[in-house]
Amino acid sequence: MSKSAKVLFICISLKQSIDRRKAIELEFIKLRQAISDIDIELEFFDAIYGKDLTTETLALINIAREQAGQCKRPMSTGEIGCMLSHLFLWQRISEQRYTAYDRVVIIEDDVYLAAHHQHTAQLHSMLNHPAEFIFLSGHSKKARTRILGYVSKDKTYFNMLGSRYQYTMACAYSVTANEATKLVRKMLAKTTVADDWKYLLSEKSEIPYYYFFEQGGENDSTIDASDQNRKDFLVQYKENRFAKNAYKIWQDIQTRIALILSFRRKNILIEYINNIVKKL
Repeated sequence: MSKSAKVLFICISLKQSIDRRKAIELEFIKLRQAISDIDIELEFFDAIYGKDLTTETLALINIAREQAGQCKRPMSTGEIGCMLSHLFLWQRISEQRYTAYDRVVIIEDDVYLAAHHQHTAQLHSMLNHPAEFIFLSGHSKKARTRILGYVSKDKTYFNMLGSRYQYTMACAYSVTANEATKLVRKMLAKTTVADDWKYLLSEKSEIPYYYFFEQGGENDSTIDASDQNRKDFLVQYKENRFAKNAYKIWQDIQTRIALILSFRRKNILIEYINNIVKKL
């Protein structure tokens, strides 16, 4: 990889979130100090604050969801603001506005660098990876133990083959112009939350996951504030846990079958079996 390689990180953050922006800037000072042979740029995208949207706009989006069959509950104001922020960035990327960069990464303002020393190797690997969509974070430590797949040969990322419902959060990912166009079309056809990867990435058989960032901590992202609609829904939703888990179990069974069929190399299959045995 030449020294001219350029990566742009776009951070979605509320304009008034000064402390969060300062924290992100400090993380990127660390990243630039660790990686000297890649040009790393950071810019902020002023997130859309759902509570600033008019009642008519919020109603229109939820009507669109209902017409598309997404009517379990209305989206919260925070979810709508988050979705629109990501959607508008996808549109910008699809319009080829960032062709000067070899990779564009979208992050939210509550991420921080993962506690390892692989960032240089990971960034070089991402620059050479042909995938049009790459996760750089998005899973809690507990969730990562449930995701199925296999480690890449260079040990820099994990090829996820697990059920799409496990692809959680939208806090850090890289997307190409071509993939951004697909995401825009899907979101407009069936308006949903920004991290509905089960739907948005439904056609992909595997997705690389680089454990590059951690997410959260004491403070959650400022662009996704909860409201009463969501709280009421969660109370109702928890009452029907069996139906939810039964579907997940079926999804896991399908995934495990697909996973076994996808292993073409003997050494990968042996490594996978050994990992299962160790967990027993």
